[in-house]
Amino acid sequence: MISKDSCSIIFDITFIATVIKPEKNMVLQIKPTYILASKGIFSKTYDSISIFVPEINIKDWKYANESYTKGGKVINKDTTIDIVINDIKFNSTKYNCVCSLA
Repeated sequence: MISKDSCSIIFDITFIATVIKPEKNMVLQIKPTYILASKGIFSKTYDSISIFVPEINIKDWKYANESYTKGGKVINKDTTIDIVINDIKFNSTKYNCVCSLA
C-alpha cells in the first residue's frame, strides 16, 4: 500500500514460522557435531542452541575411535540421537543446554 499522506510504502506481511525455544524435559533429535572424549558430546542446532551432554550423563557408554558405544549401539558424528534438555542458560542471543540421552 502506498500512503496518500507521504511517499512511504507500507508492507503488510503474513507468514508462517517455525520457532524453537528450548525448555526443560524437551526431547530433540540432533547429530553430534563435535565429540570430546574427556568431556562428553557437543552439538549445535538451529545455529543458536548449543547442546552439551556431559560425560556424567553418558557414563555407561565407552569412548573409542571418535565414537561412543554401548551394547552394539554407536554414537558418532553421523548418528542421529535423541536428547533430553536438563538445564538451560540464555546468553543474550544464544541458548546453552545441558542434556542427557533419551
